[in-house]
Amino acid sequence: MRKKIAVLLMERVSGLGDAYDAVEVTIGYFRNYLSPRGLARVATEELASRIEGLKAKHDEKKAGRKAEREEIAQRLADMTLSFSRKATKLGHTYGSVSANDIEKALAEKGIAEAKSLGEPIKEFGEREVKIDLGEGVEGIVRVNVEKPVN
Repeated sequence: MRKKIAVLLMERVSGLGDAYDAVEVTIGYFRNYLSPRGLARVATEELASRIEGLKAKHDEKKAGRKAEREEIAQRLADMTLSFSRKATKLGHTYGSVSANDIEKALAEKGIAEAKSLGEPIKEFGEREVKIDLGEGVEGIVRVNVEKPVN
């Protein structure tokens, strides 16, 4: 049987919890991964009482960031990104519009924290692509792939 220990997370740990959450982990995971990286500390009454105030501030900031991200998601709904790609004789694109292309175009419009969740676009036309804005907020942007004007 693996021995477990109660710890308080100092930062968000993917698959485990958010900053200032109390979780139980195996001693080895804490000793070999979380503790050396400063991601968690052993849960004590003293530490828990000090962290309560920090957690309240953290939750308040997180709510503010989420509201900002939701505003950005609404801006995305009214936005169309256009890309030009050369066409083959059969009418298909040379190359594709990748997630990286979409993220760069959004960064140029001032939305730097966005991550595209769509597959590369290999056909001409307009489609909607999901964008992860963080904090659990997703938006949708229209992407138009067109042939260049000669």
